Amino acid sequence: MNYKPFEEEKFKRINKKLNFQRWFYSIIGIITISIIILLTLGQIQDMKKENYEFAICLLLIVHSVFVIISILSTAIFCRITNAVLTTLTIILLCTYTGVHFYIRFSLCPNHPNEDFHLITVRLGFILTLLILLLPWTNIMVHEYQMNNLPDKEMINPRSTTFSWFLYLDFMLISSLLILSIRNQSDFGLYEILLLSIGIPLTLLWLYTGMFMTNSKTRHWVFSTIFYILSLIYIIHLSCITYGAISEYNMLSKINESTLFPLLILIFICSGTNMVIHTLTVIISFILIGI
Repeated sequence: MNYKPFEEEKFKRINKKLNFQRWFYSIIGIITISIIILLTLGQIQDMKKENYEFAICLLLIVHSVFVIISILSTAIFCRITNAVLTTLTIILLCTYTGVHFYIRFSLCPNHPNEDFHLITVRLGFILTLLILLLPWTNIMVHEYQMNNLPDKEMINPRSTTFSWFLYLDFMLISSLLILSIRNQSDFGLYEILLLSIGIPLTLLWLYTGMFMTNSKTRHWVFSTIFYILSLIYIIHLSCITYGAISEYNMLSKINESTLFPLLILIFICSGTNMVIHTLTVIISFILIGI
């Protein structure tokens, strides 16, 4: 007896169910993130131009866009690499929001709290995103991989590990670039120059790193550019960390706490970035073998 028609019919039913799940997953993710972005835009609209919360709000909007892109890529391709990147972006967004909430309303109780309800609602939606989509992402990709031929996607574990660190490092670098803006009224020539130079160099660093992960496009020129930019960024990162600590200590002496949430977030982000960036460079030596 030929069981092939029954197996093909079963395969079609499973694929149909998985396709529905992928679209439903992406719709839920986009709706949740859209609400988070709208709440953040509402907070920006209500704040004064001198408010240092502007940089943090801008940071959350940019990382929300990163989450949308990663959710869509996971729903479309259903690859393990996409699932890991989606997990990283969601965790990073939740970390930023949770740390900001704790700093604002626990470490800095004297800070104005007129936007407490809005920030709390936003935190609730982000926690919902974390609890709902994080396990769903991994379950959905696992089901897809189990019901499709596993040899369609040949994964190089060394290059894949390096690419995960590379993208996480890129998101942290982008975070520090955004936090350098601070507020709307202080956005001047220095911030314009920093973003004009920082964004192209960051993208150049990312793309040279991506070329290094592929053995077909790997070249000593890309490696040289990658390591030079990595060294320059480590120096820049040290300056940012030192500047944030110095400014925090100076403001503590005059009992001025307006900048505290932003400075603490910069310090945490730069410290984490220093660890991840160093690991990315080390892993590029060990795993890529250049």
